[in-house]
Amino acid sequence: MASRLRHACRLRGAGVSAELLDASALRQCEPAVAASLVGGLRMRHDSIVYAPTAAEWLLTQSPASAKIGVRLGAPVVRVDATGVTLANGERRGARGAARGM
Repeated sequence: MASRLRHACRLRGAGVSAELLDASALRQCEPAVAASLVGGLRMRHDSIVYAPTAAEWLLTQSPASAKIGVRLGAPVVRVDATGVTLANGERRGARGAARGM
């Protein structure tokens, strides 16, 4: 518990909202956590994105969903700031395809 308290104090000192949780408060925030956990540290403005759910939303609900294509079985051999290169040499950019790069 002392290490969590030190961590919370450092976060607060850096302007990050951090709250120590005892076992009861932890169960209220995260009912499915292991019963062996006796507390936690909550950062209100932190979050986790579950990649499969985010991908499903992008493909089905996002405003650009009609422009998104999915290609299965296309191994990627290189990723950079402008897009990806597939194993067959095809280049796929963030805003569309650029072939033969």
